[in-house]
Amino acid sequence: MTFAEKLYQIRRESGMSQEQLAAALGVSRQSVSKWEAGASMPELSKILQLSELFMVTTDYLLKESEDRKNFDSVSEENYGSRQQDEIIRRLDRIEKRERERTGEYEYISEKRLWGMPLVHIHFKWTKGYRNNMIYGFGMQAPGIYMDFSTKAKGIIAIGNHAIGLLSIGFLATGLFSVGLFSIGLFSVGVICLGLLALGVLSMGAMAAGVVAIGYVALGVTAIGTYGTGVVAMAAKAATGVVAVARTAIGSSDVDGTYTALVSDFSDKKDMLAFLMEHQSGMPKWIGCLLTMFTKM
Repeated sequence: MTFAEKLYQIRRESGMSQEQLAAALGVSRQSVSKWEAGASMPELSKILQLSELFMVTTDYLLKESEDRKNFDSVSEENYGSRQQDEIIRRLDRIEKRERERTGEYEYISEKRLWGMPLVHIHFKWTKGYRNNMIYGFGMQAPGIYMDFSTKAKGIIAIGNHAIGLLSIGFLATGLFSVGLFSIGLFSVGVICLGLLALGVLSMGAMAAGVVAIGYVALGVTAIGTYGTGVVAMAAKAATGVVAVARTAIGSSDVDGTYTALVSDFSDKKDMLAFLMEHQSGMPKWIGCLLTMFTKM
């Protein structure tokens, strides 16, 4: 029998599923499936764990001609039940260690508004190792991992995944949202989406950030219908160091139908008049915004 056949047999005899074995070894179910299909071999440390878990020798697992030898000198008729009892005990210890590696904090205020708690705080995390694919190789990456299926829902929500009128979290969704990833009417974050968005990468009707994409965009790189920034690219009007648009004003380089350099204007009023002359449909407040951040 091959290693794959032996692994399949002893797993089935023990009554374990592929998911349970994967959890016991700290690998994915797909890894166990590949081992049993003969598509791959586990590393040495996993073979030692299999040997201990199923109480068989490594020689039995690795050598096709080797007969089964268990660690305990028990009679053949008692071997199966002893093996299952030992596996259950080992799984219980594994589950206990998993619980110790997992932390959770939750607070729900008694006061409610519109059927929702006024404040809901909910965090859940796991300490340990996780398999990550890096450049096509499976890597065991240590750290603290957040559980984004854990949600905090309330008027004020704080957590891994926060949903509320005011939401603060790694993933935040709400009227006012602040987070690593934020979505809301008014959103602030590293990556954010909203009517008004402020972040490293921001997208919205009015967006500001290192990279800003929106109807009105303000950023180091600004892309939109109207834009201003170091590099501004817009459909209608743009101002910046480098500006590309139908109507463009730039400090060093411009491209478009109607273009001018900042040095061509005596003040910002002249600059605004130029923009309004060639973009008559543009709201004046947008024109003021485009000239406000342009250095003369």
